[in-house]
Amino acid sequence: MCCCSTPIAVVIHSLDFVETRSIRSLGTTRLWSGGCQRAACIWKSALLITLSDFDAAAGKLMSDARPRRGENNRLASTEYEEIARELDRAGFKPVDHLEGKRREHLANWNKRNPRKAIKSFTAALSSKAGGINLRRAVHRRLNRAESAWKRQSGLSAL
Repeated sequence: MCCCSTPIAVVIHSLDFVETRSIRSLGTTRLWSGGCQRAACIWKSALLITLSDFDAAAGKLMSDARPRRGENNRLASTEYEEIARELDRAGFKPVDHLEGKRREHLANWNKRNPRKAIKSFTAALSSKAGGINLRRAVHRRLNRAESAWKRQSGLSAL
């Protein structure tokens, strides 16, 4: 938390350049250490950095979708598709953010099949490429991002 009680994630690029990302708006503010009154507060809170841009964006989207979960506590596939479209609009690629062997399989698939390459989360959700279960990999990664976002923003007790 900053002194103005806005939840932020802080990225220190060098000794004189600090970048903050507001978790609420997912917007970006760039600050130089001598050019802002909040810089001292930001430097003090720099030890709380753990979220990647993807975790912040996907975690926020998943958390916002939580009230729309069904009786079985699962999101509908249309909700996942909407989140995937938002991530695609933000420029995130599944090959950069999926984890483990599914990411390796996807990278190999994209190399072997450049015309059918899966380059968006929307395509990954609907793909049946090469026997890779990308839908499950995307769901798992989005749930991990939501957990990380809640842990960082202090909502894990909810």
